[in-house]
Amino acid sequence: MERKSGRFWSVKPFGIFIFALVVWFILAIWTGTSYAVELYFNQDLRSHLLANYGDGLSNQSLKYLSLTILGEVLTDQGMMDGSIGLFDQLLQDPVPTATRSGGPEEIVQPPAISPSPTPNFNSTAMALETESGISDLSITEVFTPIPTGTSTETPTTTFTLTVTKIDLPTETSTPTKIPTQTPVIDDVYPILEFVENNGGSRWIAYFDYKNPSTETQYIPFRERDYFSQDPKDQGQPTSFSPGRYNPYPEAAFTVEFEESDALTWHLTAFSVGASKYSDYFDRIFMPTPIKTLVPQDTEQPILRSGQLNPEPGFINDCSVDKSVDDLLVQDPSYSSGILRVKLQYVVENTSPEIYSDPLNLVDGGTTSEGGWDGQYGGSVTVNINPEWQSPEPEPFTVNVWIKAKDYVSREGLSFLGTSTLPDW
Repeated sequence: MERKSGRFWSVKPFGIFIFALVVWFILAIWTGTSYAVELYFNQDLRSHLLANYGDGLSNQSLKYLSLTILGEVLTDQGMMDGSIGLFDQLLQDPVPTATRSGGPEEIVQPPAISPSPTPNFNSTAMALETESGISDLSITEVFTPIPTGTSTETPTTTFTLTVTKIDLPTETSTPTKIPTQTPVIDDVYPILEFVENNGGSRWIAYFDYKNPSTETQYIPFRERDYFSQDPKDQGQPTSFSPGRYNPYPEAAFTVEFEESDALTWHLTAFSVGASKYSDYFDRIFMPTPIKTLVPQDTEQPILRSGQLNPEPGFINDCSVDKSVDDLLVQDPSYSSGILRVKLQYVVENTSPEIYSDPLNLVDGGTTSEGGWDGQYGGSVTVNINPEWQSPEPEPFTVNVWIKAKDYVSREGLSFLGTSTLPDW
């Protein structure tokens, strides 16, 4: 009599379950013993795998248990999606490197945790500093019992911005006292009282002044009180009393000079000249005051009517004295005065510029309008150096100029002519 198979249909599933349970138990025992872990069967089901960093692990299999239900548990506990993502990221970080301490190794037993009806899983990331100086993250699970039905308030951090006014110290500057200068008026006039011969080639000029102010005026030397010729200081005063100083022979001061020289005294906005050709008692300089605080010399000197002697042309000599007479030098108002006038010559393609000594002021000087108008005379010796290379068959060509320079370094130049001289 055949048995009916339907009577044992419930035995087969139960046998399969028993077989799977035995296989699971064997795998659990094998996994725990391979990592030298003491199993605690009387505790909750959770991982007791300890980090094993010993040698010889290359042939062992890495077993791990993925608890996918953990995310659902965290969601049930009220953890937001962003917090679950952070927790998942922390779980994926590498296990921190174990650092050996100075004493003997100690096995730290996991603390006993009292189960609670509703556990709260809080993951805390802590930085661990290793011997290499690199900070790793360690994840510690903290189980905090929370009574069921009790709501947890999340503390809110409130940032309060307090603005405090700070009064910075104010730097106090002490004003610098500027000394008050006595104003200088422009109508203190220089006067030439008299010129007389002192014997031989020496002459004496008597100078005076007039101060129309009622107060003594102080005029600094070199700034607005000087002579055109060196030395600039010829003993002239810098303090000027009101009125006119005593006339000749009690002049304010005297200056002795050679008959070949000429003097020019500049005072405020005016000047007066003196030479051996000055008329006795007729050169009292009393110009109409020109009100100008700071006169400026903006024009260059002009040279006129100078005549060379011998005249330009061929000269049958290797050395010749070239003189000039009746040379008129003018400088429009306002003139700072003429510093010097010289003859200049150049041998073409042979010599640099060669100058004479300063020419003599024969007559004239500062005009009543503040300009300059003077006649000069003098000479220069033109020499052909025997060491110069001869331009044969052509003679040496010599070009002659006259040059004047005023006290603000403006120059005037005039061509006088060309002469030819033979070689030695």
